[in-house]
Amino acid sequence: MNGKMPKAVLTDSDEAMRKAIETVMPEARHRLCIWHIGKNAFTHLKSEEKLKAFNRCVRKYQTVEQFERLWQEMIDELDLHDDIWIGNMYEKRDKFCQAFFGDKFMAVMRSTQRCEGMNKEFKRVLGKWKSLVELVALVYRLLMKLRHNQERDEFINMNSFPGAVTHLVDLEIQASFIFTHDVFKWIVREIKKESFITLKQGAECHEDGSRVYKVSVYKRPEFDHTVVYHPEKESDSAEDPIMVCSCRMFQYREVPCRHMFTVMKNEHIFELHKSLIVKIWSKDARTVCEIPYPDQSMPREALEVSRYGALTAECNRLCFYASKTDAGYNLLQKEISRLSSIVEGFAKEKVQAPATPNNIKCNVVRDPIPVRTESREKNDKKTEAPR
Repeated sequence: MNGKMPKAVLTDSDEAMRKAIETVMPEARHRLCIWHIGKNAFTHLKSEEKLKAFNRCVRKYQTVEQFERLWQEMIDELDLHDDIWIGNMYEKRDKFCQAFFGDKFMAVMRSTQRCEGMNKEFKRVLGKWKSLVELVALVYRLLMKLRHNQERDEFINMNSFPGAVTHLVDLEIQASFIFTHDVFKWIVREIKKESFITLKQGAECHEDGSRVYKVSVYKRPEFDHTVVYHPEKESDSAEDPIMVCSCRMFQYREVPCRHMFTVMKNEHIFELHKSLIVKIWSKDARTVCEIPYPDQSMPREALEVSRYGALTAECNRLCFYASKTDAGYNLLQKEISRLSSIVEGFAKEKVQAPATPNNIKCNVVRDPIPVRTESREKNDKKTEAPR
């Protein structure tokens, strides 16, 4: 990782892992998987009402003060004062409750679902009886499948646009052209929930040109948030946006929250400002991220593997688009034949020694050599025919 420490680490509730993270990565923010927390809550609380109240406390985008108030309400209303598990969860609340992670961008990840999903895919195709050569082939096939799914999703993102379904039509249409479908669903959800937000206080103008709005939830006026709007700011960076909300959802997900949309509606803003559009969630995120060419100083074999991986990813994308039409398929077939002869000529120019047992590279992947264990030798002696 070139000496860079991760900003956040997601794990389950393993105590040994917690101690290791504190020792090896002291600056990283350790967060517990919300899925494992929910599974434990289902085991200990055993009540739909208690589970609903608990999830509202730990998942809601709110300030720390609002979390404390909501948690105390849950304790009083459901009589959980003597619940040992609830007490233990409160002691480590800063490890999993959303209110304590509003200032950290974590790409909307609250659980270890991504790595668990990869583990599931590998377990589905792998087994302990697979040889090492079969293992490499299966892993490669699985990676090709994942790359194909990624290209399919990108094709859908670039060539389809969902229809408008909310009351802020202009903002929704702009978002559908900019963001990927998954991120667009988040934005639509926030715009829909904007209808439950009310202005608690009108714009309060300050000397620096900013305007401060106070908003609250319908029927829950005690849960209010403050949105600071800087209309004269000329920033294009998400690190210095023209709007800042106390719910800190934008800092965590880098997507405008429902409170920001309320201010946009009150200010008659019909387009998302550039500082509220993050490139990593846009459809052209892959085009703006330049992948550096493999370092020429690395070992020759590692350089070739790196080149092969980069070319495979690009060719997979090219093949996906060419397979959609007859013209694209025929054109790519001709170009592959033409380029193959040229590239093969480049490879033949380099004289390579014949593959003999003395000059074969030591890192070639092969099946491990079977070793006769002590127990097997004893069994062989027992089954050996008498002389």
